[in-house]
Amino acid sequence: MTRRPPGRVPSHEPPLTPPAHTTQAPERARGALPSSSGHAGASPHIAVVIVTWNRADEVRRSIESVRRQRGVDLAALHLVVVDNASTDGTSDALEAWLRPERIVSNDTPRADAPAFVATEHDAANTAGFGSATIVRNHRNLGGTGGFNTGFLAVERILETALRAAAAARNGHGAPQPAGIEYVWLLDDDAEADDGALASLLRTAAADSAAVLVGSRAVDIHDRESTFETTIYYDQRRGLMSDTPPPEHRLATAHDEWVREVGGTRGTRRFAGVREVDVVSACSMLVRWSAASAVGYWDSRYFIYCDDADWCLRIGRAGHRVVCNLDAVVYHTPWFHKLTPTRLYYSQRNAVWTMAKGLSGAAQRRSMLRWMGSILCDALAASFRRRLFHAEIIRRTAADIATNRGGKLDGLEPDREPVLAALDRASALRSNATVLALCMTGEQVRLAERLVTHATERLIAEDRPADQPRWIFMVRNDAEDPAAGTAVRAEARPERLIYAATTRSRLRRQWRLLRSPPAACVVFNQTNDVPLLRCPWTLHADGRDVSVVQAERDTLAARAGLWLRWLGTLAASLWFVARSPRQVPPPPFG
Repeated sequence: MTRRPPGRVPSHEPPLTPPAHTTQAPERARGALPSSSGHAGASPHIAVVIVTWNRADEVRRSIESVRRQRGVDLAALHLVVVDNASTDGTSDALEAWLRPERIVSNDTPRADAPAFVATEHDAANTAGFGSATIVRNHRNLGGTGGFNTGFLAVERILETALRAAAAARNGHGAPQPAGIEYVWLLDDDAEADDGALASLLRTAAADSAAVLVGSRAVDIHDRESTFETTIYYDQRRGLMSDTPPPEHRLATAHDEWVREVGGTRGTRRFAGVREVDVVSACSMLVRWSAASAVGYWDSRYFIYCDDADWCLRIGRAGHRVVCNLDAVVYHTPWFHKLTPTRLYYSQRNAVWTMAKGLSGAAQRRSMLRWMGSILCDALAASFRRRLFHAEIIRRTAADIATNRGGKLDGLEPDREPVLAALDRASALRSNATVLALCMTGEQVRLAERLVTHATERLIAEDRPADQPRWIFMVRNDAEDPAAGTAVRAEARPERLIYAATTRSRLRRQWRLLRSPPAACVVFNQTNDVPLLRCPWTLHADGRDVSVVQAERDTLAARAGLWLRWLGTLAASLWFVARSPRQVPPPPFG
């Protein structure tokens, strides 16, 4: 297979206009695409909406990638950056860099009820865009609320400004499109390839039924590896996949395409346009007239599934959703960002999304299956040293049943340095035991890194006598003869091997029940060892083992969770039996 140079994208399209060479602001490109509204020689007005929160460097790189777009008149691009109450100076840094035409203050707890107060500036923005607007939300409204804020800013502020400017130009020169024709949504940590927008526009112009055009997502850390192309929705199970279910109307065409290219991900050579059910908001171009008619994002969602739900609503309205494989965006894969709280949003919102497309007995069967799965996961987590995770999963079911949307607050313990957590658990003493639970080889390696870090910190603080005794409880199919040998000799762990059976998991705990460890360490919220006697659990994330989340895990805490779980079970059964239609009023659901 021919491997592409990093950052290069195959294309079967006509050559694009070369990028403009710039010093301060880029020169506005010539040879722009024709407007879909029929105004000869005029580029369509495009609102570029980016939502950001505490990502000053990333959002600047994203905006720079918009400035580099070839074949598109930069004067036709109207940048709208929605800052979700960042605390790292993102908004001030953007204002100093862009010098936008307007700053919009939005002091509201609800994105569907904005309180826009705009401050206009006479000078043009320094980035060369047709206009630049920064909307400052006074609260973090999430990705959903942020993009809804952006949509409403386009509708109530940008459209008004463009139509006023068009009226002022009436009778002077060539006619111009009066308002926004497209909105391009782009994640603040995504970088668009230089020809992405022109490619998206060509696809939309060639097919009036394709009102939503998405991009192919390539790993921003491995720019030869595609991680997202086609996305289909299984209505009966409420699941999304890169392969459609057998009964799907696009299944045959998809299977033929996969046989031709060899798969949906990886380093294969992807090109062309595929009809799909869903495209990701990391880069999607929507025809503004269709967005206005169908409505904006479901205001309950906060983050996750909001873009998928919108795509499905657009599809149910009779429009086409397509993925342009030549329009590349570089992004961090979504599965690298998962946390228990993010899983709460994805599962809660997935059930609401599924409920919109089903009715009657089919809806009740699917909802019962989903709610049952969520409640079983919560119960299993409570037995396996994942108490706060179990509570988050339980809240997922409870909030689905009671239609509680928005942000989930206060259920995850704060992150703190490993030594601080061990000290709080009274584990920093030579006669204390700390147990690392390792069901995979990767978790063994994470445990070695954590022990090494803790040991080096104790030595640096001149506290070698406080070194606890470490035990790695390792499942036999993850056992490595070299496990633990990378750890310094003074902290070399003992290994306790168990088999992947309930009997073995319980039997190997016997000595630990008589002499319990001061703390247990669970990695990446994954553990299959039940009911250990231990007062503290330290949750370590593989991305940074120098900090952990510490929680008390006592019989009283578990009993409280189980009582709440029983109440949630009753509420869930009543919810499924009623099958209520819980949809926000237009235009947000």
